[in-house]
Amino acid sequence: FFALLINSLAFTYYLFLYPTPQELQGQELAVNQKFAQFVKESTPRQGKTFYLANNLGLAGLVAFHGKVKVYMAPGRLKQFDLWGRPDIKPGDNVIYFVLNQKEVYNGLLPIFRRVQIEPHRRLFAKDADIPSKTEIYHCFGYKGGQIP
Repeated sequence: FFALLINSLAFTYYLFLYPTPQELQGQELAVNQKFAQFVKESTPRQGKTFYLANNLGLAGLVAFHGKVKVYMAPGRLKQFDLWGRPDIKPGDNVIYFVLNQKEVYNGLLPIFRRVQIEPHRRLFAKDADIPSKTEIYHCFGYKGGQIP
């Protein structure tokens, strides 16, 4: 009984009381439904585009809702490399989903011709504060080097 009570309270808190970022309140369900369209529209028409993530949970969200193959940055998580490494060549583009690491931006600047930060929150999950701690970097024209 006690275990059922504790689990019920935790589940209720998670579903109804867990804080949602201000800019996503009222649209929690629609954010992920629109994500595949966002990925399609933000994929550059010229050159090949790869989708990368720096976190396993984030990679799963992007792959599921975006309907694209997502890679981890090479060498970041060895078990993810078993499913394939991206063969990024000079001139290719990357859309990089980064959770909780602002310093990645400075590491991307020297290895891409241009890097833009997506101004809007595009993913929603209550786990790990993904909406408020995720940055999406649009990286154009890979020049070479290790992706952080």
